[in-house]
Amino acid sequence: MAKLLEQDKLWLQESYPCALSKFHKCEIKEALLKNLSNSSSMICNFAEYLRTMAILDAYPVKDDE
Repeated sequence: MAKLLEQDKLWLQESYPCALSKFHKCEIKEALLKNLSNSSSMICNFAEYLRTMAILDAYPVKDDE
């Protein structure tokens, strides 16, 4: 399980390089939703959105204030 979480963390860092340090969760969610609504492959992007939200919940990120 820990190995899987580490792989997910690396995937998030590669996909959204500043996600774990710079941006607030709400900014990441907004970017993902914008990408989702602009895409022709909504199913793939929705899966990416759900995966990213799960990873964000599993790792410390700046809290929304």
